[in-house]
Amino acid sequence: MIKKKRVFQLFMILSGIVLTRCNKDDDVIKYNDEYQGGIVFYVFQEGDVGYIPGETHGLIVSFEDLQTSTGETEVAWGCCNDEDDCLDIPEAENNGIGSGKSNTEAILNACDEKNIAARLCDEYSIEYDGVIYDDWYLPNHFEMREMDADSDYIDQNAFYWSSSQEDSSFAVLFYQDADYCYGNGPDALETCYFMHNELQEKVYKCKIKAVRSF
Repeated sequence: MIKKKRVFQLFMILSGIVLTRCNKDDDVIKYNDEYQGGIVFYVFQEGDVGYIPGETHGLIVSFEDLQTSTGETEVAWGCCNDEDDCLDIPEAENNGIGSGKSNTEAILNACDEKNIAARLCDEYSIEYDGVIYDDWYLPNHFEMREMDADSDYIDQNAFYWSSSQEDSSFAVLFYQDADYCYGNGPDALETCYFMHNELQEKVYKCKIKAVRSF
């Protein structure tokens, strides 16, 4: 009877260890975590492209702004012969979360211009924890809007291209903006930062953030 009791106690101890490990928060993916080559800035919700019930998936933004092989940090949206002659790419007008990748593919399929925003993202790769991540794309309107405007990965004095086209001449860019919002208490106002969008000609040069899904 004593032997059986000891075996049962050992089983309970081992079970407790397993349960403790399974319930540790260390492996939970959280907002602003460093993960798979970048920073987590959005977790997919029901209705998003890429959402899988019961699983955690989302979007990661590159640590740094991208640049060309010659060190240029600002590039055009592109697919233009000159300022007044840009391609109309209606397939690059998807604004929903998770569809920036299809916008990027549409831009790249439409023209072979080098050193444009979508191509820099498509060619970007990074080695992180021994793994190479090379499936990046140019984020669209709603994906850019979800980024933390007050974070270290956003240049507060820069404009960033999205992959969302407005028409043949214009696309959507973003920059950090601020407004007042309520903090603690009914009358406590504090500054809130957010990503603000506006239309700009495709030949205009902006900075680039790359995004990938996990």
